[in-house]
Amino acid sequence: MKARALPTTLLLAAWLPAGCGNSVAPRGGALTALTPPATYADYPALRREGPSGIGLVEPSRARAAATSRTRPLWVGEQAGRRTGRLVGSAPQGAPEPDIASARELARLGRARIWIARSSSGGICVLSFRPELGPRSATYHSVSASCGSAAGLARGAVEIERAAGRSARWLVSGVAPREISAVTLRLSGGRALTVPVTDNAYSATVERPVEGLAFVAGGMGH
Repeated sequence: MKARALPTTLLLAAWLPAGCGNSVAPRGGALTALTPPATYADYPALRREGPSGIGLVEPSRARAAATSRTRPLWVGEQAGRRTGRLVGSAPQGAPEPDIASARELARLGRARIWIARSSSGGICVLSFRPELGPRSATYHSVSASCGSAAGLARGAVEIERAAGRSARWLVSGVAPREISAVTLRLSGGRALTVPVTDNAYSATVERPVEGLAFVAGGMGH
């Protein structure tokens, strides 16, 4: 199954100062969880076939690989040459994506979104936004947000602040199959509801995201 095209949802709002492409967590906003707890069966996108297209790079080669910002890269220590899995450099105990399990969900031009299992039994969303460039500390060109097994029903969301005078907040997320939409609570009291398709959702907004809530069933349900 091919990755679908990313929706281009845009909320016009106030100008934001230039950022640096860092991941940003929403302030004080919790994701609504499902009852009963979710399992990996609630993420059928994980069962897609085909390579992810994410290049695995060892730290010793990261700087050279980062000279090209046109392809998805994940940097980490080699954990098993037979599986091709790499372990990254997150703080000890922090969940990380299992790159071998990554499956592409959507793309728009050069931007891409993946879903993957996390090292702690949760779910991850990974995004490739070429305009942000690789992270200076790690040389990843792919960013990721991962949860634990206990938070599997909450999905995962990556919120990045794009650079430039017309800076925007880039939202990429994954949600369980029972979720049809996600409502983003934005600063200034505004809200934006975006559809979830094949476990994935995305949006570009011009206000910081302060919280998220799941919508089960139909968009108006």
